[in-house]
Amino acid sequence: MQSDNIMGFIIVGVGIICWIWVLLDCIRDPELDKAGRKRWIAFVALVPAIGALFYVQRRRSEHKAQNFPATEAARQAATPAPFQHLEHFSHHAHAEDPIVEEASAQEQEPHHEL
Repeated sequence: MQSDNIMGFIIVGVGIICWIWVLLDCIRDPELDKAGRKRWIAFVALVPAIGALFYVQRRRSEHKAQNFPATEAARQAATPAPFQHLEHFSHHAHAEDPIVEEASAQEQEPHHEL
């Protein structure tokens, strides 16, 4: 029973230290404007665990984009556009097909009501 209490105190202590570190980083971040700094401090202070995780993730992604721009651009270029693999289903790909042309011509003809 004693070791459970000690382990809990260690986990809580490390969490509090990380939370204080994130708050201090919010305060000292030169890239944040005054309003952004206030929002981040309020978010991290009011929702400690989630706010700190969001802030650290934001800082990490900004750090990657600033320090490794070629890697970030290459990653975005390597990511295919959504539905790009379905281009062969487009109307332009079948423009030479006589069945598609006939169906298109029938769609353009006016419909006569009886």
